[in-house]
Amino acid sequence: MNPSKKIQNERVPRGADSVLAFTLIELLVVVAIIAILASMLLPALTEAKTKAQHVGCVSNTRQFALAWQMYADDNEGTYPPQDGKHGEWVKGWLTPEPNNPDNTNTVLLREGKLFPYLESVGVYRCPGDKSRAIMDGKVYPRVRTYSANAWVGSGKRGWTGAAGYNTHKFYWKESEVVRPAPSKLWLIMDEDEESINDCRMWPNPVKLRFLDVPGSYHGGAASLAFADGHSELKEWRDPRTLSAQLGEVSPFNQDIRWLQRRSTVPKE
Repeated sequence: MNPSKKIQNERVPRGADSVLAFTLIELLVVVAIIAILASMLLPALTEAKTKAQHVGCVSNTRQFALAWQMYADDNEGTYPPQDGKHGEWVKGWLTPEPNNPDNTNTVLLREGKLFPYLESVGVYRCPGDKSRAIMDGKVYPRVRTYSANAWVGSGKRGWTGAAGYNTHKFYWKESEVVRPAPSKLWLIMDEDEESINDCRMWPNPVKLRFLDVPGSYHGGAASLAFADGHSELKEWRDPRTLSAQLGEVSPFNQDIRWLQRRSTVPKE
């Protein structure tokens, strides 16, 4: 082997050190470019994440609507119950107070009448719901975001706890959904973590109030599923809806009126 050739192959090219090195100014320029690109991409990523949450929530509520239909198909057209006497579509009473085991107990979800038609505890929670519950000083995610329409369900026909119970219609069976039409009667919706119950509303237009406050996890909107099986996002238009408190009077609130027309109708 030619020694001179070996030396030539191992020789470091002239100027290599200067090519591999970076000056401080060059590094700062690169960092600045990366920061600019990140600032441009972050809003797009945030928007994409928000849209994904919207899609996920609408998918959840649609699954609930289909589960209600399947339950009715298996029970002579009767909707799943909503009270303890007849069973419940879901068990558990969620509250904002700490140390309420229902807030974190997924077993209660599995014991509900609808779980055989869903079989996923994740469906019960909106992807945009970031609420947490405290149990024994530890913080956990709450297990449920969705509530059912108080006027729909086999256990409600004789219920006297609702405002307007003696003047408005309850829906026990699918065949009873004529007014409003199935596409206008909601079954399941997001509800605010402070009041996950059955979305009752006061009927008097001058004294309109949310006895249970709807959710607004999607940029001021909530996901609702309807009796015909479709789901949609409803954007709340009255700013009072987004900050509503339990039982707070909200006269002529258009969002309450919108929900009322899709919850029940006066008896004929």
